[in-house]
Amino acid sequence: MTEQTITQLFSELKQKDFYNKFIKENPDAFLAAGFFVLDLENNYNKYQLDFFIPQLNKIAIAEYPFKEIKIQEDEITEAQILNENPLVDLDDLIDEINKLKIKNDYDKKTNKIIAILKDNFWSLTCMSITFDILKIRINSLTGECEKFEKANLMNFIDIKKKTISSSL
Repeated sequence: MTEQTITQLFSELKQKDFYNKFIKENPDAFLAAGFFVLDLENNYNKYQLDFFIPQLNKIAIAEYPFKEIKIQEDEITEAQILNENPLVDLDDLIDEINKLKIKNDYDKKTNKIIAILKDNFWSLTCMSITFDILKIRINSLTGECEKFEKANLMNFIDIKKKTISSSL
């Protein structure tokens, strides 16, 4: 379970000398996305904040615990400023997912969550020990759920097998 929020993570990063140097060198850079892995079974979390640098058309990432910012090679043409105080924050995700599971009559236990916050939407992939997958999309500013989709990893494997065997 995470008790971190986007604001707390960003505030901690802002205290780092390397971040201040990065902002001084890239004054137009802004927080554009977050990537998070919540491993509920092993109580392990990964946090990453992504910054868009308009003058370079690149993304720079900072992974927790924050030690550096790495500018990525790929070019990105545009990004939206991320609201760092969303209504649905990182520390709300598990509760939000559980409410949606009850509402949609889904009782599988989630053991891992891959969460991407971009364009002020949470794109969540929730996995269970039985290879069930939930794909959820939540507006981080309103809390509205725009998508709740159930799948099983084995379905994807069957499709792949059929495609391979039919091409032989």
